[in-house]
Formats: sequence, structure tokens, C-alpha cells
Amino acid sequence: MNAARLQETPPLPLSRRSKGTRIRLAVAGFLLAVVGLVVHQASYWYWTSDDAFITFRYSENLANGLGAVFNPGEKVEGYTNFLWMIILSAFYRAGVNIVLTAKLLGAACAIVTLFLSAALTRYLQGRWTLAAIITPMLLASTPSYTAWSVAGLETSLFTMLITVAVWRFSVEQERSCVVRWSGMLLALASMTRPEGVLIFLLLLGFSTVRVAVRERSSNMGVAGQELRWVLMFLAIAAPYMVWRWSYYGYLFPNTFYVKSGRGLAQTLGGVLYVTAGIRKHGGMLFHILALVPAIWGPLRARAAPFVIVILGWQLYDVYKGNDVLELFRFFVPILPLVYSLAVVALVQLYELAEVYLPARGTTKTLLALFVAGTVATNLVMSYASRDQRIQLKEYQLQIRIDEAEFRQYARRLLEIAPDGASIALLDVGVIPYITRWYTIDRFGLCDVYIAHSKPRGRLGEKFDAAYVLSRQPVFIQTKVSAQMEEKGQIHLGWPGDAELFANARFRKEYVRLEDPELDGFFVRREMVSQLRLGPHTPTGRAQERQGQ
Repeated sequence: MNAARLQETPPLPLSRRSKGTRIRLAVAGFLLAVVGLVVHQASYWYWTSDDAFITFRYSENLANGLGAVFNPGEKVEGYTNFLWMIILSAFYRAGVNIVLTAKLLGAACAIVTLFLSAALTRYLQGRWTLAAIITPMLLASTPSYTAWSVAGLETSLFTMLITVAVWRFSVEQERSCVVRWSGMLLALASMTRPEGVLIFLLLLGFSTVRVAVRERSSNMGVAGQELRWVLMFLAIAAPYMVWRWSYYGYLFPNTFYVKSGRGLAQTLGGVLYVTAGIRKHGGMLFHILALVPAIWGPLRARAAPFVIVILGWQLYDVYKGNDVLELFRFFVPILPLVYSLAVVALVQLYELAEVYLPARGTTKTLLALFVAGTVATNLVMSYASRDQRIQLKEYQLQIRIDEAEFRQYARRLLEIAPDGASIALLDVGVIPYITRWYTIDRFGLCDVYIAHSKPRGRLGEKFDAAYVLSRQPVFIQTKVSAQMEEKGQIHLGWPGDAELFANARFRKEYVRLEDPELDGFFVRREMVSQLRLGPHTPTGRAQERQGQ
């Protein structure tokens, strides 16, 4: 009897109303989520990731006829977002501000993904319910989703492509489709970020198992469909991979080689990253709920590909290790999938409780409190991440406001340096973008030699002081302030700096640039006389004494 009652129990209140009322409520709820997202985005608008300026430099060099390069004449794939870089290059070529374009495009992709998440939730349930409104509201309130949509990077575009690609793949598993559009969408995602290939491989594995367990009579037809899907992917992705290999000489972006080969330290960092990210995006319960629709319910087959992608992605995050950028950037691409599945699971539990629990009003109240509590927690984290007066110890939560400081560095360097200077940097975004100088990346993201060298630090960091010095840059940026050097605290910072300061050639050929606006920068001794320093700086006073 209870089973019969469960089948007859109507779902959430939205589906009990007339069609016209349901449409009006759904539109109103979605518009509320969009407005909330736009307001939330505005609160992060001031922040542009320093790494975004690496892509901007590549885009502008390409538009100016120098090729997809960081330094003219050096072919190094220091970006991981080819399609995003091409799109920005086209806008820059048309005379549009590239920073503003990146922010607006990212914001627009995030809004489109709100709609996709609502439609995805409806698809996973097989009907429109209140859940279709809840999912975009959760996304709009999430700090990582919102902040990275306006940070200037490809995160929102990649998230949008992955969401629609996995959704389309699930649809294609249910019906015979002549054109497997999900293959094309996954190829575009792979051109936006290399992890798109991972999603393709996960779904390919899912399809292979599906074909293997089918009856022999239907195997040929299904296998033919899957072959068309693979060919659709390869038709776009293969030419791009061939071009990458022929142009840069490597199968993966340079950043992949920088961050690989760190062994146990890399894996432990990944475990910390994933567990902390789960806590900051709904908690462990929320992520467990996301698995429920693939295990229990009438539409398990629909949910299965989404769960495969979520689990595979999180295992990849463990392997990849910690991401140095804040606000859990690598959690964003799977958030629409996680939230949609978790909300569907909540609806399933609600409908179950409507049958078995005597106090039905209590079920509605608990569900509303759970959703409202998640949104409120997201908004509190969002405020804390933006308020620099709050010194958070929470892992990965607070963003660093570096752009203004880096712009100040760049302007000051241009004021004092001779034309055509070169520089070795730790932060290779804003500073080289503004100065346009030849730049050596001490972290190796835009340097082939360092990226392919062996790890030297205790945590698997890659650096090479001797190599940097052999390039003879005019300036070298370090994380060692004058105060740290005076106190003998060099060893407490980045190990690459410790190696640099221990190098006899560095001590002989470089001197600290004693400019209050450029603490941590060093200049070649022979270039000091060519600097345009004022008498208010120690180096400038030394110049005056030399002139006298």
C-alpha cells in the first residue's frame, strides 16, 4: 500500500498548480536567480585574476601578428585555454578592450549556465518542479561560481560547455541520434581547457561498458552510434592537437609539465583540495546526495553519466594536486552537475517523506531550511572572501587583491628602467602585460626549460636559479623583502629564492633595488647607472654621489 501511495504522491508544490501558474513561477524564480547572480558578480567585478593577463598577452600578440606566443619568437604554450584565447584575440583585433570583453563574456556564460542548470534539473526529474528553480539559485549564491565568472579566465565558458555536453550525451544515450552533437561540444570544451579530453574519456568508458552489456542483437546499432560520436569529437579535436604538437612541440600545455611529477606531495595536496572544496560547496552530505539519483529512482540511467563525470573529475583533482589560485576554481565546472543531482535527490527524499512521515508540513520546512541555509552560507563565505579586513585562515577561501599592486609595480618599473628591459618574474600576469618586456617566468608556466626540469623543492616545486641568471635579465623579482633579508629569513620563503640568494653569481651581479615601491626586486649592478631613480631612494642617492 505504501508503494502505491508513493507512486500517487504528487511532487513539489510547483507541479500541483496549473500550467500557466507553473510557467510564471518558474520564470519569476529564474529571473530572481539571474538578478542575484548579476548583483553577486558586481561585488566581484573589481577582481581580475593575475593569470588572466597571461592569456591577454597571448591574445594580443596573436592579433598583432606575432603568433600565439608569450615572448615574441618563443613558442611556449603558457596558457591552457586555446579557444578562450582565440575569442579574446578576435575581439581585441576588432578594437574592443580585452579585459572588459573577458569579464563580460565570462559573466554571460555564467548566466547561460544558470538556465542550463534549471533545464538539466528538469531533465533529470522528467518533469518541472520547484527543484528547477532551486538549482540556479544555489549556483548564483556560490562564491567560486560567481567570482570566477568575472575573473577574466575561461572558467565560465568551460563550465557552460561541459554542462550542455554531458546533458546532450545523456539524451543521446536514450534516443537514436544521427548527429551526436555532444562529441562536438566536448571537442570545443577540450579546446577551452585540456580537461575536456578527460570528460570525453570518462564518457567514452561509460559508452564502452554500455555497449558491452547490451544484447548482441542491438550491439551493432549502438556501437555505430558511439563510433559516430567519437568521430564527431575527433573531427574537431584531432586537427587542434596536431596543430599544438607542430607549433609548440608538446602534446600538453606547458603548465601541465610544471605541475606534474611531484609524487606524494602532489597527491596529498589534491586530497586536501578536494575535501576542502566539498566542505565549501554544500558539504559532504550535499555531494553524497548528488550520487543518489544514479543509484535510486526511476531515472537512474539518465543520472549515471553525470555521476561518472563528477567522480572522475574529483579523482583528477586529487591527482592534479592543489591549485594555487583561490576560491576553488577547479570545482566550478562540475557545480551545475552536482547541484542539479543533489536537488533532484532532495525532491526524491521529499516525496518519500510525504508518504511515510505523518507530519508533512515538517518535511517542507526542513527542505526549505536546508536550501535557505546553503544559500545563506554561500553568501556569508562570499562576503568573507571579498573583505580584506577579515583575515581568514580557511583554506582557499579568501581572494588576493593583487592587480592594483602589480599595476603599481609595472608603472614604477616603466618609470625608472631603460627601454627594452628584461625581467625575471614570479607573477607573470599584469606586470609583463603592461610593460611588454621580455619576461622569464621563474615558476616555469611560460618557460619550457623550467617546466621540463626535475622538481627541486620539498613539495615538488620547479625552479632553476642558474638558468635564470644565465639569461641575464635586467630585473629579478623575489618574494624576499629587505626586512626578511636583514633578519636572515630567506629560507622561510619560496625555496627558489633561497637557491637564488645562495648563488654566488647572483650576489655578485645583482643588487637590491632599494625603491619603496619595488620591495623584493633586484637589478643588475651594471644597469644601476641607467635607471631613472629620484634622490628619495637609496639607489638614487648613490647614483647622485657617483655623478658628483
